[in-house]
Formats: sequence, C-alpha cells, structure tokens
Amino acid sequence: MTKKGKKILINALYLKWGVNGGTETYLNIILRRWYFEPSQIGTSTITLLCNQAPSWWQGDKPNFMIKVLPQARFFGFRFIFEQFVLPIYSLGHDLIYQPAYVGSVLAIRPQVLFVHDAFAWHYPREIGIPKAIYWRIFIPLSIWRARHILCCSEATALDFKNFLNLPSSKITVIHHAGGHLDKVEQNDTFLNQQNLNYRNFFLAVGIFKKIKNPYRILQAYEAYRKTT
Repeated sequence: MTKKGKKILINALYLKWGVNGGTETYLNIILRRWYFEPSQIGTSTITLLCNQAPSWWQGDKPNFMIKVLPQARFFGFRFIFEQFVLPIYSLGHDLIYQPAYVGSVLAIRPQVLFVHDAFAWHYPREIGIPKAIYWRIFIPLSIWRARHILCCSEATALDFKNFLNLPSSKITVIHHAGGHLDKVEQNDTFLNQQNLNYRNFFLAVGIFKKIKNPYRILQAYEAYRKTT
C-alpha cells in the first residue's frame, strides 16, 4: 500500500522571478527541481503561492499547482495576506513551508521556516532600519510559532540559539547545494582578456558589505599568500 503524501503549501509571495538574490535563487532552484522531477516529492502535493507565474511554469500538474496573487508584489497586501488570510487558506493543507524568514503567526497548521541569516541583529543599517525592525519583531514570533527551523549555516543557527535561546532540537542546518559545479567546464577566455593567472587570485561572488563578511575572505587570501 502506497503511503499517502502530505499536502504542502509553499509561501513564495515575496519571490521576484529573475532576481539574483540569495533567497530567490535558493527557492527558484528547488521549485524547478520539484516541478520537473515529480519523483522528488513522491506522493505529496504542492500548492505554490506567488505573485506571478515563473517563466519555466508549464501549467498545473497533478501534484504541483500554483495560485497567483499579483497584489502580493506590494508589501502591504502581502503582509495582510500572510498574517490574516493565509492561516485560513492553509487549513486544507498538512504543512506550510515558509522559505523567507517570516511565517504566519496566527496559522494553526505546522510550519517549517527557513531563516537565512541574522542580519537584522548584526547589521540593521545595511538592510535598512524599517526592514530590520520588521524582522526583529516577526522573525522571533515566527520562529516560536514554527514547528521547525531551517538555517543555511552553523553560524546562523548559533545566532538564533543565542538571540532567542532556541533549543538545538528545533533547528536543522541545510547548506545551500553546489551540485551544478561538477558540470562547469574550465574556460580561460575571461582570464586571458584580463591578463590574469588563475593561480594568483581568489574569486568571491557577492556584494562587498559587512553582511557578506568580505574581510574574512581577504584575511584568508592574505594567509594563503604567506604559504606560497
């Protein structure tokens, strides 16, 4: 007898397709995998909430459906929907996956929350004071309401254990995957154009701000050069 799958609701209302931000890239990759390889989710059924259909969407499937709310592009609408409407809408589901820091505080269905960092505590001015205040209020509320918390690094997990006194049993670290890297072929065209020798530099992809800890990369590079 086949085990009955779960009805999962994924809140992607925040997601702007095509944006290269970390949370957007993370969710877009796993959604595409689940959509085009249904065996990945087994007998479970996914309903995706978003503000517009992604470019790769080819229509609903028996185990993967979409509900588009264009108004969710505006934060005010999204906030009201997530906190007051989604708790009711989710009653027909077994689980809510909240991949972007904040969950639905009033929801009674089990929630799994992915918290990517603690920037609102470490670097509030770099992410903007309004967002920092919002996150400092609703991330803790969401964490305490969620059934389980996911983090992408041990450092972030430790931050929330310390800031909110969370037990280790409520947090699981799932590192962002890089499985696509084994398909990358070496191409020296750009290096040759810039007259660079691939053994003489590190490539760090990201913005040069405190929230990305670029100084540690420079320290690592300095230590490496001393050994060569």
